[in-house]
Amino acid sequence: MVNEGMEVTEEPPIRAILCKKLLSTVLDVPGDVIEFGVSAGATTKHLAQVLRLYDLKGKVYFACDTFSGLPYSEGELQQGECAATLVKFIANVDNSWVLPVIGKIEDTLKPWKFPVQNPKFCFAFVDLDLEASTRLAIHWVIPRMSLGSIIGFHDYGFERTPGIKRAVDELMPLRSFTKIKLGDTGDNIVFFRRTA
Repeated sequence: MVNEGMEVTEEPPIRAILCKKLLSTVLDVPGDVIEFGVSAGATTKHLAQVLRLYDLKGKVYFACDTFSGLPYSEGELQQGECAATLVKFIANVDNSWVLPVIGKIEDTLKPWKFPVQNPKFCFAFVDLDLEASTRLAIHWVIPRMSLGSIIGFHDYGFERTPGIKRAVDELMPLRSFTKIKLGDTGDNIVFFRRTA
């Protein structure tokens, strides 16, 4: 079910516009950028532009994906959905600013598999579609988020992915993170800023 034809249009999706705007507010926060579930790179392409614009060679953009679609079926979602190959992803983004991390979340986030030891992040975006994968990403990334950093979740409240809202509502430590009020974006997206 890998779709070689997935194209990234020049018109950025709403999530990319919001991510780009919020990333630009945390560029002075220590840490790198990580995106979980990049598919063909529709969001990645636009976030990498921010790093290029500000010439932030000291920040690494980790792009985590299986590059073969969803690793499991869940609810209405089928294994293999949302697939784009690594070749297509690299063709769509400025790969000089992006480091692909290839594999399932439960494998790639192991200390001996992740490309950097003890990483810290100024910005994280989670678009994994699956509840179990989202839970793993939250557990792994939250302790690595710097003070002032931002984390966002796509498909929050989307009818095909009810597990994303469950995972976020249950696991986001609201004593340490404050929800960023965006109004109605029409894109089932939520962001939090680390405040403690």
